[in-house]
Amino acid sequence: MTQNIENLSIEEQAINLQTEIELHNENYYKNNKPEITDYEYDQLINKLKKLEEAHPEIRNSISPTLKVGDDTSGKFPTVEHKLPMLSIENTYNFEEIRDFDKKVTKALGQQTKGYVCELKIDGLAASLWYENGHLTKAATRGNGVTGEEVTDNIKTITVIPHKTTDAKIKTTNFMEVRGEVYLPKSIFQKINKNRIEKEQQPFANPRNAAAGTLKMLDAEIVKSRELSFFSYSLGYHENISDKIKSHWDFTQHIKKEKFPVNPNTTLCITIDDVIAFCEKWSTGRDELDYETDGIVIKVNDFKEQEFMGATSKAPRWLVAYKFPAEQKMTKLIDVILQVGKTGIITPVAILEPVHLAGTTVSRATLHNFTEIEKKGLKIGDTVLVQKAGEIIPQVLRSIPEKRKGNEIDIHPPKECPVCHSKAIKEGEIEFKCSNTNCSAVLRNKLVFFASKDGLDIEGLGPAVIDLLLETDQIKNASDLYHLEKDNLRDLERMGEKSVNNLLKQIEISKEKPLSKILSALNIPQVGKQTARHLAKHFGNIDDLISCPLDDLITLEDIGETTAQLMLDYFANEENMTLINNLRNAGLNFTEEKDSFDEENFFFNKTFVITGTMEAMGRTQAKEKVQSLGGKVAGSVSKNTDYLIAGEKAGSKLKKAEDLGVPVLNEQEFLEKLN
Repeated sequence: MTQNIENLSIEEQAINLQTEIELHNENYYKNNKPEITDYEYDQLINKLKKLEEAHPEIRNSISPTLKVGDDTSGKFPTVEHKLPMLSIENTYNFEEIRDFDKKVTKALGQQTKGYVCELKIDGLAASLWYENGHLTKAATRGNGVTGEEVTDNIKTITVIPHKTTDAKIKTTNFMEVRGEVYLPKSIFQKINKNRIEKEQQPFANPRNAAAGTLKMLDAEIVKSRELSFFSYSLGYHENISDKIKSHWDFTQHIKKEKFPVNPNTTLCITIDDVIAFCEKWSTGRDELDYETDGIVIKVNDFKEQEFMGATSKAPRWLVAYKFPAEQKMTKLIDVILQVGKTGIITPVAILEPVHLAGTTVSRATLHNFTEIEKKGLKIGDTVLVQKAGEIIPQVLRSIPEKRKGNEIDIHPPKECPVCHSKAIKEGEIEFKCSNTNCSAVLRNKLVFFASKDGLDIEGLGPAVIDLLLETDQIKNASDLYHLEKDNLRDLERMGEKSVNNLLKQIEISKEKPLSKILSALNIPQVGKQTARHLAKHFGNIDDLISCPLDDLITLEDIGETTAQLMLDYFANEENMTLINNLRNAGLNFTEEKDSFDEENFFFNKTFVITGTMEAMGRTQAKEKVQSLGGKVAGSVSKNTDYLIAGEKAGSKLKKAEDLGVPVLNEQEFLEKLN
């Protein structure tokens, strides 16, 4: 998404980066499927930060540089945190740890009294509320300001005390204990063994399993998963003992109360002690029965913490040292080709199995043939591999010095590996099957249609779709709504209960809103977020289909390329036949529109914003206009209703004057807003 970013305007670069970061946030917090390493994610954040610092007018209140990730599931009542649950800034080497120590010294005007170092457990954060000594509420972090109440699920975790007894804490009116819910490796292996025996999809890693489990609605299932917990900080509190003056004091007190505190937590007086602790656990963590991806380094003294404060995203008095991703050498045995739902042909590395970050890795995506060339890969090479985000296997590079001379070059495909139609170049780096009716494309479109990112049809996974295709019961998504019970009973492993459940879930999917259908239809460049914005704006698919290009490009998240791809999609007869068949099957192609005061000045008008404004940046001005039902275009035309011009307006102002487009200066714009 960031390719050729330097060719874009500053505002377009920022939007490009924000969109990419939000996609990775959704993959990590909502889908539990990170696609990049923490280091790669932080590089994107830092790039956006530098852009915003150099051009403050592009920063807005929802920038990912100013907020924490959001793991809200929508299944539970929300809870407003009494103190925000913020994120942690990361460091990746010991020099950066020393830089953090220098910042602490500079902020305090003297050396800190010490640090507490804790293993950074790879789970999910939780907040426990104790009122008059009793556990009354528990919540997830959510977006840092509001979380989700999961009290019943938290109470199934046997290591968490339901009440306190120590006099120093018992007299406290209110105490919030924060910590990490995690799944021990040994339990994770037991759960996955059981799932495999039942022919269920195993969990990718302990963090995914813990996150999914804590957000289940059935507390009995949560209890059976045997989650665990480590306490790691004091949140909001009232009337707590004045003898608890530091984080270390707090950990020692709650240990006496039988709260689980990681036994390896250590008080370090100097930064050299901190670095020695990090060195020790960089190599020693594999022996632990839980996943840890780094060390959290905290200023110990509460008064020093308070003096240093926090940004909107993270406290200034703590930092995380992230362990380097584990890397290992293995053999690249072969490269196979896979065809995705858009027809793109992706090379996949078949590796000699190697144990990496807790699991055995035997394959990894190579993304495209340009990447293969950049990394200098050949079949038979010794290669270096790691896991992105401790989950996704990556081939980093070949090791040419280990070659024996019999390695085989890897060439781009001349034909589709499935239907054997001609492979054509798509853009600069990808190859695509030329056959729009390729069986692999149709199959993957159906898999996506039924997936969580599509209509989320429970029980209609890849295996069932394969059976339906093999028995000619479906050819496209609309056929799902005409499946017959008797035919389904004949499928392998489909008993009466499974058939009834599947038909019930397919029927339920008819009520899914327009945003889910737009995502499921696999319209190019229309993901979940864009689908939501389109559905909220139009309210029904007919208005979207009939919307002209000039109006589409004024909408949030829609550039000219995406708008044209959408028009091309709706102009395709086959796509429109599918939409009409789905409509006839009873699917809901509507969604409640965003409501606007139609009497306000901005409603249904098209604006162009240019120049620099003192009160807000252009991105924030755009959001204001859109929030009132106005549209914002990138260039002035005869369809522009008003140009909003700040200082140094430039060529857009001249064009507006030439076309007779009315111009609002910043003061006039602000008056209209008010």
